[in-house]
Order: sequence, then C-alpha cells, then structure tokens
Amino acid sequence: MKMNLLLCEDEPKIAKFILQGLNEERHNVDWHTHGASTIHQIIKKQYDILILDLRLPDIDGLTVCREVRKIRPLQPILMLTALDAIENRVAGLRAGADDYLPKPFAFDELIARLEALYRRSSQQGDAKMQAGSFIIDPYSHTCIYKNQAINLTPREYDLIYYFITHANQNIPRETLYREVWQMPFEPNTNVVEVYIRYLRKALQAVGCAGAIVSVRGVGYRFNPS
Repeated sequence: MKMNLLLCEDEPKIAKFILQGLNEERHNVDWHTHGASTIHQIIKKQYDILILDLRLPDIDGLTVCREVRKIRPLQPILMLTALDAIENRVAGLRAGADDYLPKPFAFDELIARLEALYRRSSQQGDAKMQAGSFIIDPYSHTCIYKNQAINLTPREYDLIYYFITHANQNIPRETLYREVWQMPFEPNTNVVEVYIRYLRKALQAVGCAGAIVSVRGVGYRFNPS
C-alpha cells in the first residue's frame, strides 16, 4: 500500500530518519516543523495519516490535534512524543489521536502502526450495524442511540465499536487494550478504565446508563438495550 502522509516534527534528525525510511518504502510525505503550518496544510490537502509530534516550537501537538479534528473529523492521527508517562498518553488520545508512539522507536514499529491505521480508515465503507437501540456507522464514525447522536472522541468511538461488535460478551481489559489500542497489554496502565469512564458519561448524556457492565475478575460486558 502507498500512503500520502503529513509529518509534523521539529527535530531535524528525527524528521530525516522518518522521511528517509518512508521514502524508501515509497510513501509520499510532506514535512512541516510547526503546528500552525501543519493545520494550514491539512486545510489545503487531504492525507491518509498525520504523524504529529507532541512538542512543537509554536503550538503544542495536543492543540494541533484538536484543531485538525475540527477540520477533518475522520483524519487518522499518529502522535509521537518523548513523553512516555501514562497521563501523557491519555492526554494525547483524549485530544483525538488514534495511536501513540513514544520516542525512541524502531522504524519497523512506526511502519506497522501506520499500516494498521491505514487499514482501519480504509474500512469505513462497511455497512451500518445495529445492536439493540444502538446503530453504528463505520463510514461516518458515528453512533446513534434511540435517534440521538452520541458525542464521542475517536478513541471512544473505537471502544464502543468494539463493544457493539462483541455485544453480550465478557471482554477482558487486556483484550480491549490489545484490540482497541492495538498495543501489547501493559499491566500498570489504567487507560482502559479511564476511557470506560469517559464512554459511560457519553452514554449517560443520551439517557443510556448501565450498558457497560463491569464483570468482576474479568473485565467488561456491553449489554445493548
């Protein structure tokens, strides 16, 4: 697969390392060093994936991520950062990033993450699915409950999509982390619990409380009503 990519990275050594590898893989890459110019470029041109650094010289990557989401709600975003703490990962994902890769990283892992994001975005044309009063549309990345649109971040959408496609099943938190975040499970992470809490609040806002059930010693179960 050949991808059109936008790289926002202000460190020349890292940028050149990424650019060289991606060019050797025959991908098309545009490179920007500032957040403002990256946002402007997103307005002008459509990309398969935005590779976004967290620390930038003008505006931070979290702000760029939020602004890009306003312009292109379905834009796949991979965030890069030297900050590897759980709270920084959560902040990036909460801002709208689809995936998170801490520095330093192996180029093969970067390619694997990009290919996974590309596959996910290419599957948006699947048919709508229904579970109980829930209707989910993979094309528009929207979820409806009793004719009400649920306000979801991209990661919350991925989570409810997995729940709906595995309704009434007991799902271990390790499975959620591996399948939704597409990363090996980290025993000390609380990212799953944080996003379960976010998703429950979003469901409560449309009058759906109790759909996500905690299963002691296992994980969670989604009971569509």
